[in-house]
Amino acid sequence: MSSVPEDIAFDTFMNSTALKKSNEKKMSRQSAKLTVSHITGTIASPGTGDESLEDEEELRQKNLERNRLAASKCRQRKKEWMEKLAHKAERMSKENEYLKQVLNNLKEEMEFLKTQLYMHQK
Repeated sequence: MSSVPEDIAFDTFMNSTALKKSNEKKMSRQSAKLTVSHITGTIASPGTGDESLEDEEELRQKNLERNRLAASKCRQRKKEWMEKLAHKAERMSKENEYLKQVLNNLKEEMEFLKTQLYMHQK
């Protein structure tokens, strides 16, 4: 057992974990920037020169365009889903009305048959 109180050890662990995650995110972003630079044929390290800013802006524009397309597809799928749902609701409402009518007809027929049976028993 360590001599460090548990709550202090936990806080230290959480702080070091948060720092590791923060550093991992920074490294991931830097790696992505280098990859984009590699793809475009420029050799630029993160944070240097106009090429880096242009690459970042180009990457940002590509991401925005990809996001616009994804959002558009999502809205289209939602619209189609809502139309299908509206048609289904309309169809089910019609079916419900039909079944109510059938039920009423059967109740009327049952009353008629009961009356006939009662009359026949007399």
